[in-house]
This record gives sequence, structure tokens and C-alpha cells, in this order.
Amino acid sequence: MGFSQLQRDGVQIKTARGNLAEAARGSVEQLRPAIEAAGARIDLILDENVPETEFDGDAVHQILQNLLDNAEKYTRESDDR
Repeated sequence: MGFSQLQRDGVQIKTARGNLAEAARGSVEQLRPAIEAAGARIDLILDENVPETEFDGDAVHQILQNLLDNAEKYTRESDDR
């Protein structure tokens, strides 16, 4: 879904200037206990020279959580085959 579609659907985008790599690191660290409890491992490799940019931290966290949940789910399903 594109940004303009989100705006039309009434989704509030709250951007702030920050370091996207740090936001990703924080989200992954917050999700790490659940990942490890599921028997998985996550290695996060980030460029340390990421410039500051405008982004919605809550949206980034939700996107990462969805990606990691899907990765865990489909990895588990492939192990069951």
C-alpha cells in the first residue's frame, strides 16, 4: 500500500527525524526474546553510516514485527514438511 493510499484510508503517518538503523536495532532487540523462544535466531547486520531521515518509527516497528513473524511462521511450516 502506498503512502497516498494510507492517507486516503485515514491512517495517521507520524514521521520524525531519526536514525533508521537504530530504530531497526531497537525493534529487533525488543522482538528478540520471542524470536529465541520460538527456537530461531536473528543476526542483524546494519551499516553504521546510515544518515538521519524522516520516518514513522511505529510503522517501521510494525513492518519489522510482521516480517519476523512471517519468517518464523514459514520457517516452522517448512520444517514440518
